[in-house]
Amino acid sequence: MLYVGNDVVDLNDEEVLNKHCDARFIRRVFDPNEQRMISRSGNSCRTLWMIWASKETAYKILSKIAWRGPFSPRLLQVGSIICLKKGFFRTKVKCQERQVDVHIDCQQDRIHAAGRAGVRGTSVENNECFAMAAERQIPSGGIEDLKKSFTDDELKSIQSQESAWVRHFAKKDLTKQLKIPYAELSIIRRREDFKWGPPQVYRNNAVLAIDISLSHHGKWIAWAWSGPTIKKRHEAGC
Repeated sequence: MLYVGNDVVDLNDEEVLNKHCDARFIRRVFDPNEQRMISRSGNSCRTLWMIWASKETAYKILSKIAWRGPFSPRLLQVGSIICLKKGFFRTKVKCQERQVDVHIDCQQDRIHAAGRAGVRGTSVENNECFAMAAERQIPSGGIEDLKKSFTDDELKSIQSQESAWVRHFAKKDLTKQLKIPYAELSIIRRREDFKWGPPQVYRNNAVLAIDISLSHHGKWIAWAWSGPTIKKRHEAGC
């Protein structure tokens, strides 16, 4: 199984605009090397949230493989951020003996990080799997009509309007790429040990061999998923 994670940050959200000036937050969340990357950057705000999104992405993956316990940002160490081309970067996030490759799409109004990792001893270049990631702004308007397309189990794991929209568009993506009717798909999180487990993709009542990650922040929603190869050209390197 190829596991994926993703995280989106709305750079126009009021909560993110001045966090790079919050010394207490920076000391609590980032290790000394990450703090240096932020302070020496030409755009400290952007660099801070690129690092944060990379940590969130890695946590979402590792929590499905080996992580036990709450999100602890300082345990996830982000390495050098390498620019691939304008607006696109890559880095590696390490936690103890594990490592996650993360790609970052950084635009003026949002950051979207997406990563992937196999279980120990499994290459992420496995030709039997591919991974995709996408993001978009949340549509205007309510979700009353949208709710009618969700199953009862799906509705139980939808906590907000953003949560509903990201499921809707992720399912549309799955429908397009896998040729599975939208009405047969559902994305469900179940309670595990008094907390919500990761989302799973179902076709009717059967769990599919697909890993999926959902994210939303501010005006943005984003998703990433991996599954059996349909066509090699679908590979996105997320």
